[in-house]
Amino acid sequence: MKVKARSDLFVSVSCVIMLLYANYNTLIDSVIGTKLRMVWLFGGLCIGLFPYYMTGIKRKHISVVPLILMTSFIGLIIFDNNYDIREGTFFFTFRIIIALMLMAYINIDGNWITKIPKIIAAVGSLNIFATYFFFIFRKAYTIMFRFYGFYPTGTKGGQLGYRAGIANHYSQNATYIVYVFIAITVLTITEQNKKRKRIYAFMSAITFFALILTGKRAHLLFSIMALLGNYFLITKGNKLIKSIKLMLTAGAGVSVFYLLGQFVKPIADLLERFSTAGTDSESTTRFAMWELCIEKFKTHPIFGVGWAQFPQLYYENLYVWWYDDKYKFLNAHNVYFQLLCEVGIVGFLIFLLIISYNLVVTVRTYWRIAQYSSIIPEEYTQLLSCSITMQLFFLIYCVTGNGLYDYSFFYYMIAVTSGVALHNQIRRMVPELHRTKRIVFCG
Repeated sequence: MKVKARSDLFVSVSCVIMLLYANYNTLIDSVIGTKLRMVWLFGGLCIGLFPYYMTGIKRKHISVVPLILMTSFIGLIIFDNNYDIREGTFFFTFRIIIALMLMAYINIDGNWITKIPKIIAAVGSLNIFATYFFFIFRKAYTIMFRFYGFYPTGTKGGQLGYRAGIANHYSQNATYIVYVFIAITVLTITEQNKKRKRIYAFMSAITFFALILTGKRAHLLFSIMALLGNYFLITKGNKLIKSIKLMLTAGAGVSVFYLLGQFVKPIADLLERFSTAGTDSESTTRFAMWELCIEKFKTHPIFGVGWAQFPQLYYENLYVWWYDDKYKFLNAHNVYFQLLCEVGIVGFLIFLLIISYNLVVTVRTYWRIAQYSSIIPEEYTQLLSCSITMQLFFLIYCVTGNGLYDYSFFYYMIAVTSGVALHNQIRRMVPELHRTKRIVFCG
């Protein structure tokens, strides 16, 4: 029992370490230095793996296909003309591999699984507090200027500093808040205790408005799409009826949001940004990035131009001298196009198979345990619902964002990992599920 408790503690601490760095990497780097950040992440991985040695868990019934996919993808990004390693700045590749390894191996069951939504909410709560703090005390944002030496993008020279909070970019702040919003909203929807449900609903509303304050239209839209997608996937009933309900709900939500925009300035600003989608400078720059990706993919269709090459291609082909120096090297803001560019059709298909397999297995696990609700703890369905929603958000966000290339990938990794561990625990609780294959990394 003590070993099991310690195992829970180690895996929970590992997840917290990864999420802390995902949320506050700039702040952490300023304290420990960039040379020690690899130690931070590698230490988090080792702490998560330690229960294997404590409990003597045997890796039986390994799911061979996904393990091969994972190994192939890691091998591809390391050996396929990796610009990151070639230039000696291999931290980007290193943290991606750490995240993939954690997702591959931390599948130990235990009480840590049910804590994940609350851990995500707790770790990210500082971003929400900072957003509100700088919204109320706007002049205080000069603190962040002294820290970073510049005003982050989206803050209009610090006038709207609350959009970025304590992050170094308003898009990053929105990403951190989105995952907290998803976790708390899922807890609100699935919670049976009325008192806790009201508390979660209040927290969800606060987090939702913090997301609005960031001014990020894609994050707001995609998080809602992910929640609606989760509802569509896991609820029983006629698909046509569910589709009609979703459309009516979406229509009502848009109407209320538009009405509130007539009275609430941050909502009005966000609506204005929606109205310029596709024609503003952000959109046109991304279109140019995507065209560059496709152009390079056509010349290197099989294995691409090499991992981590696109930022250099952006600098050589699209960056102009009057742009801010901080943005000399950018990712494509579309993971799928950038993968085609960097690792070709081979890497793209491997990645697509991995993320699709993860989602399908998580949804199927939810469906399978639904009939055993009398013996399956409520927290398990909460976790699976949270995992599904976060995976959906990641898949959608990758269309216009850098979900694989920024630190938010750790959120996706933990969402998948916890779902995997839960599947393994459930199959021991419910003998009828033993006929399903054990998942080791993603299914």
